[in-house]
Amino acid sequence: MAFSTSFLLAAPIILAAVLVVKPSVIAEKEMNLRFFMHEYFKPPHATTIKVVSTTKNNRPEIGSFGDIYVLDNPLTSRGVVGSEILGRAQGIVAVTSITNDSYYVSLNVAFGKGGPWSGSSITVLGWYQEPIGEIPVVGGTGSFRDAKGYVVLQLVSFNLTSVVGLYEMDFSLLRN
Repeated sequence: MAFSTSFLLAAPIILAAVLVVKPSVIAEKEMNLRFFMHEYFKPPHATTIKVVSTTKNNRPEIGSFGDIYVLDNPLTSRGVVGSEILGRAQGIVAVTSITNDSYYVSLNVAFGKGGPWSGSSITVLGWYQEPIGEIPVVGGTGSFRDAKGYVVLQLVSFNLTSVVGLYEMDFSLLRN
């Protein structure tokens, strides 16, 4: 009898606490962004460098299974050389396919100072297969804190003479 009486007395207090402490729901905002990543392999102004080579291939722009690259590529709003640089795509890419057409990508898209996303970044992590692929967005900082979604990365052009690649990056993000 004592148990049921104390339970009956405590039940309204517990119920009131549950009703008062409810989780807040923050609406997620959808955001679509498009950038162009310019990749330069030729010294002295290379922005992508092969740091591990598994073959005797001396051409840095041609990857082989197991090769690893470090990159710091400029991002622009247009796919034209000389366009205003909005930020940098910085990270590591590894050739993960024997057929040399797929890659493991770990990338931070970091925005410079002065733009609408000043000091913010988007983190991309996953698998990419040329010429077009979808890579997960796993987070971000600043304006993109807790971002999730994906980026469609597409090779637009690659010039073997100047050793310059151009990629279109279409982001589809959800963020708080």
